Amino acid sequence: MTTAELVVGSLCGVVLVSMFVWLAVALYLGYTKTDVLLNSFKNSSSIITISTRIHTGPWGMLQLVGSACSVVTFPRFFVKHSIADAGDIESFPLSLRRKLIVLMWSAVGLFAALALLVTLWESGVLK
Repeated sequence: MTTAELVVGSLCGVVLVSMFVWLAVALYLGYTKTDVLLNSFKNSSSIITISTRIHTGPWGMLQLVGSACSVVTFPRFFVKHSIADAGDIESFPLSLRRKLIVLMWSAVGLFAALALLVTLWESGVLK
């Protein structure tokens, strides 16, 4: 293995560990802020907060947090397609909104970084 391959492999490992940390943070928010997430979108479509999700375990919590992240990060899309109510988004707690937006963009960044590193590894440039 060359030094470049070791560096890219190590960076892939760091990104994967960061993804597990991201999952832990998302689950923590899901389990501790379930009532806030479910009650914040009362006038919106039930697609965002299907209450049966919370009874399906960790996967349901990740879906709940993921849908809330999407709505607060890209509100224009969801309001335009009548999935979310603008009033619900405006009244969403500001501190939780910021956390969810950071969570969403960090997920996008982690997936993009992993895709870039794997593409770099597979391209053969490192040899």
